[in-house]
Amino acid sequence: MRQSEEAAIPVTAAFWCERVTYRSIEADEVGDVSRSTAADPAEAIRRIRSAVRDLASVVPPIERQRALSWVDGGGCVGAMGALHRG
Repeated sequence: MRQSEEAAIPVTAAFWCERVTYRSIEADEVGDVSRSTAADPAEAIRRIRSAVRDLASVVPPIERQRALSWVDGGGCVGAMGALHRG
């Protein structure tokens, strides 16, 4: 393929979102796996935030507080910046 032909091929970026949960903190056995793609960093972070909120009710209170502070605080902003930077 010539260079001019290579330049004409469109490139589509996507972000892979994957959540793996285990039955307990000591378990090696996977309880659930959820996978999807997102078209842009904002959508990827929205999916992560939604997954964190869904799981927050089943973790110990201190971990719930850490997770929700990431979701509602500045942690997700830094993650979105990192995705934008590649």
